[in-house]
Amino acid sequence: MFGVIRPLCFLCCFILDSAIPINSPNDLYARLQGDIMIGGLFPIHKEISDLAICTEPSELICTGFDLRGFLRSLGMVHAIERINSFNLLPGIKLGYEIYDTCGDASRGLQETIRFTGYEELAYEILHGMCNVTDLLPLVKAVVGAGYSEVSVAVARLLGFQLVPQISYGSTAAILSDKRRFPSFLRTVPSDVHMTKALAKLIRIFKWSYVGIISSDDDYGRSVLESLSMQFDSKYVCTAFKEKLPADISKPGVHVAIKTVTDTIKQSPAEVVILALKVPVVMELFNEIIKKNITRLWIATDYWSTSREVAAMPDIDSVGNILGLSFKNIEVPGFRIYLRNLTVGPNATNVFIEEYKRLRFECTDEYKEYKHCLKASPRNCTKSQSLKFKSPLACSTENIALASDDYLDKNIELDGTYSAYLSVTAIAKALNNILCSNGICNHNMTFAPWQLHKTSIQSPVQMWPAESCNLAQWIVLNLYVFPLQLLKELKKIEFYDYDEKIFFTDDGNANIGYDVVSWYTVNGSMEFHVVGNYELSNGSIYLNKSLIIWNTEDKKAPSSLCTKPCIPGQYKIHSDVHCCYNCSDCAEGYYSESYDMTECKKCPYDQWSNKGSAYCENRTIEYLEWTNPFAVVLCGFALIGFVIVVIVGIGFLQHVASPAVKAAGGIYICVMNFSLLISFANSILFIGEPRNVSCKIRQPLFGVSFTLCVSCILIKSFRIVLAFEMGNKFQHSIRITYQPAIVVIVLTAFQVCICTLWLLLRGPCIKNIVLIPQTLIVQCDEGSTIGYAIMLGYIGFLAFVCFVLAYRGRNLPDKYNESRCITFSMLIYLFVWFAFIPVYVTTNGMYLPAVEMVAILASNYGVLGSHLIPTCYIIFFKKDNNKREKYLESIQSFSKVKCAVDYHVPEISRSQYQAKQLCFVHRMRKRCKSV
Repeated sequence: MFGVIRPLCFLCCFILDSAIPINSPNDLYARLQGDIMIGGLFPIHKEISDLAICTEPSELICTGFDLRGFLRSLGMVHAIERINSFNLLPGIKLGYEIYDTCGDASRGLQETIRFTGYEELAYEILHGMCNVTDLLPLVKAVVGAGYSEVSVAVARLLGFQLVPQISYGSTAAILSDKRRFPSFLRTVPSDVHMTKALAKLIRIFKWSYVGIISSDDDYGRSVLESLSMQFDSKYVCTAFKEKLPADISKPGVHVAIKTVTDTIKQSPAEVVILALKVPVVMELFNEIIKKNITRLWIATDYWSTSREVAAMPDIDSVGNILGLSFKNIEVPGFRIYLRNLTVGPNATNVFIEEYKRLRFECTDEYKEYKHCLKASPRNCTKSQSLKFKSPLACSTENIALASDDYLDKNIELDGTYSAYLSVTAIAKALNNILCSNGICNHNMTFAPWQLHKTSIQSPVQMWPAESCNLAQWIVLNLYVFPLQLLKELKKIEFYDYDEKIFFTDDGNANIGYDVVSWYTVNGSMEFHVVGNYELSNGSIYLNKSLIIWNTEDKKAPSSLCTKPCIPGQYKIHSDVHCCYNCSDCAEGYYSESYDMTECKKCPYDQWSNKGSAYCENRTIEYLEWTNPFAVVLCGFALIGFVIVVIVGIGFLQHVASPAVKAAGGIYICVMNFSLLISFANSILFIGEPRNVSCKIRQPLFGVSFTLCVSCILIKSFRIVLAFEMGNKFQHSIRITYQPAIVVIVLTAFQVCICTLWLLLRGPCIKNIVLIPQTLIVQCDEGSTIGYAIMLGYIGFLAFVCFVLAYRGRNLPDKYNESRCITFSMLIYLFVWFAFIPVYVTTNGMYLPAVEMVAILASNYGVLGSHLIPTCYIIFFKKDNNKREKYLESIQSFSKVKCAVDYHVPEISRSQYQAKQLCFVHRMRKRCKSV
């Protein structure tokens, strides 16, 4: 490092000698001589005129007085004067040397070189005069610069010699790199924190589509890069990224601004972030106002509290302005200092003198402007040089300069507080180095290496004998002492307004941001702190009720690539995740809030139309008792039940009559009982299905009707046995014909079928949706195979009955059971064969009605074919209900049958048939030979 100090020395001196003439008319500075000098770099002027057309080294003429930079420089001056007045460094007086950077890096670098030594040295160094070993350094630390681009250039020079530099406004993230900028510190957060805060602020208001306009310099590029990274992680899309020149005097800047305003106008983004310097912001807003563009502007720390921007005509027409600013804290006594602004004793401040000239000097231009105001105010325009003018500038009255409040009204607390903190940190570090127990080593007349001689190797030994002693002076005065000061600054901790202030490892102060909102009060724009961002936990706190929105509905505007998907719709994303299309939710689905990524499915008992935001309860349907069809079926079931009861009573009263015995005797009563259960069971098909009713109604019908068909089968079998079999079968009939066992076995087999059906997969309640609005509740038969086997078994028995009865179709008229059986079984088989396709193709609440119709038809078939005819004989044909009538009918039938079938004498054949009839009716003891 020391090997390059000497060439740097001559380079600096050459620049000083050639570029900064002594007593230059553009030599703008503020100086207060002190024991320890602190340098300051502030943009007192906005720009350097004619810099773009410069063809040879010349003076850099600064133009455009910058009130913001001037106030920040006064913050540094006031802080140093306050430290001196409070005697923070006993016996030691702080001084300052402040130069104007004009917002330009070249100018800032040129002024920084002046901190390295006196201008008088330049000529002597060029002529080889190096006897300057007793000279002391001009500054021990530098406060500044304001803009990141200037600080980057300055920090490379100061960092080479490790001169502490504390910036009050440079926020570029690159400056946190201690390898490139080892001596750079700042009392403001890095842009990394600002972009994090901006991203969280945008997410709080759910803005997903924003534009970014940044300056084309280190600061703008840093903000743009960091914002892009933050937005990618926060699901915020960038509508556009535009850059504008950082220097307003750069050629083509106005064309670029017009192009940017066209981009803003065409973009759907309602939120635009401006990371620009104040002059560029003002030019941009002028064009925005002309084109009548309204947006929500988010200001970075460069202009978030700019009084110049706030004072622009019609600034309220651009829309709402939110911003992040450095901490807006009052510097103690600063407002009083501004109201009584004077140059202190033994101090020189060209900037204050220039401000007072601009403020109070009566110029010809101002006289013309006032004359114009009297003649035609609408046609008068105020130039930049007149905007600071006091109304009393050309008045004959005495101007009370000491009580002027213009600076007080235009103060920007954020920047002045940061400058105040920079000076305070330096003073605290100096106190730790030089003072102990209230006593400071204030003998500052000797060279630093004499004071710290034991701390390093003799500097003379480090250089060749022919080396210039100026190198020794630079190393010891700008390296040894500043190095110790820099080390102390990095570990300094102090309190201000009960808040602990310190520098992190990357040189950034642990200070967050204030969130400010712009609003209009009595025609002028004001700033109001509505929240803050804490660096310690990365959280943003916002009081939304304090924000006054300049919108029709007085609510926060939305900034989206597309309109939000309303409830009832969902987002269909495109290649850009913030831009999407909206599609209606399908039937049975809904979305209850805005911008849902998918629709939710309605619960099973609810439904929704296409594009619904909620679900409605389905109408539950089943075969209700009040349904006309159900009423009719209930009527038929009740009538059948009553008829069966009446018939049963009649049978019990005439159980010994030949008609009852011929109809089946005790088994006709069993049939009555089974039909009674079947008619009663059919009622279970009506009303709201229950688990119990679903499980028992089909099995109960199956068992009861199987019992009925089994009794009919016994009758069929008995008839065939009695009239169709020969003598050779008589012996076997006596052994195998056991009606009770047959009925029990056949019915028990059906019971087993139904039991297995219920155990394996029995009927249960099932909800069916045929139309979205309706939920049909019905019984599901469970296993289709089980249901089919149950019905098939009954059908098989019915078919056997039919076949057997068909063989006895020619029985005597008095004994016509065979025809009744045939007819009843045909009815059953027809009904259930027709039932199968109807059942399969029917859905809805009338499916139980179809089953009920089939059951009732079957029951009425048996009732009408078996029970009613017998009752008719009992009650209305009593003459025929005699044994003699039945025997007579059988005798006549037997004669015919014998003659036809066997060709034997009628008497003999008749005897044989009579014996068979006696066997069938179990009346052998009463039968006599015919």
